[in-house]
Amino acid sequence: TMTFDKDGNFTLHLKWPVNGTIAKNEDGSWQVKLGSSNGLGKISSSSRSMTAYVQKSNGEMTITVDVKKIVEILKKVTSKKEQSMLNSALSMIENYDHVCMGFRMKKIE
Repeated sequence: TMTFDKDGNFTLHLKWPVNGTIAKNEDGSWQVKLGSSNGLGKISSSSRSMTAYVQKSNGEMTITVDVKKIVEILKKVTSKKEQSMLNSALSMIENYDHVCMGFRMKKIE
């Protein structure tokens, strides 16, 4: 799940909670800044900041970011065992430019 407050703060609940902020850019994209908790502190603040693309319709929201940012973060926060499982997928993804991946969510009433 992902929760937002009116000030642009969010919490994404994965294996552990990931906190951050999201703010709209002038071009219609969004700036996402991940917090430094839960292992993300070993990643530079510039690596935790990324442009996101948001689409909303019919109670669903999709948030996507450049896949290279996701790969960069995954390599720094996963264990060596987890990295070995991800390596083949990550190596394929790293060979492409301008590819986004993300999450599609449904609003819970």
